[in-house]
Amino acid sequence: MSVVDALAYRAIKICDEEFLEEELNHIRGQLRHNGFPIRFINSRIEMMKARVNQGKDEEEEVPRLILPFMGPLTTRLTTYLRRRLGCKFGFIPGRKIGSILSNAKEKPTDTPPGIYKIICSCKKIYVGETKRPYTVRID
Repeated sequence: MSVVDALAYRAIKICDEEFLEEELNHIRGQLRHNGFPIRFINSRIEMMKARVNQGKDEEEEVPRLILPFMGPLTTRLTTYLRRRLGCKFGFIPGRKIGSILSNAKEKPTDTPPGIYKIICSCKKIYVGETKRPYTVRID
C-alpha cells in the first residue's frame, strides 16, 4: 500500500498537469508488471489525488502558525486563538531534560590508530596501517 501511495503522491506533487496522467499510467503499468492488482492501484491513486487536492484547499484557506509547546498553557492559548483567528497550529518541542543534564557514564577509550601486526597460525605475518581503532580493524 505504501509503495503505491508514495509513487502516486510524488507524481501528483511533482508533475505538471499536462504530464500527470502519463506519469500515473506509467506507475500503473510498472505496478501491474510487479503483480499489484489494477483495482487496488486505481483506488489508491484516486485516494491520493483526493488527499493531495484536499490538502491544497486547506493550505490556501487557513494559515498555520508554529508555536513552542509549553504544556497546558499552550493548549489553552491555541484553543482560544483557533476560535478567534480561525487558523491552524503546529507545535515544536522544547528542550528535553536529557540535553540539559550531562551523562555521568565513562566512555570506553578506543585504542589509537596506527600500525599493527597479525601473526597467522601458519607463521606468516601481516603488517598493516589503519586510521580506525585496532579493534575495529581486526574484527
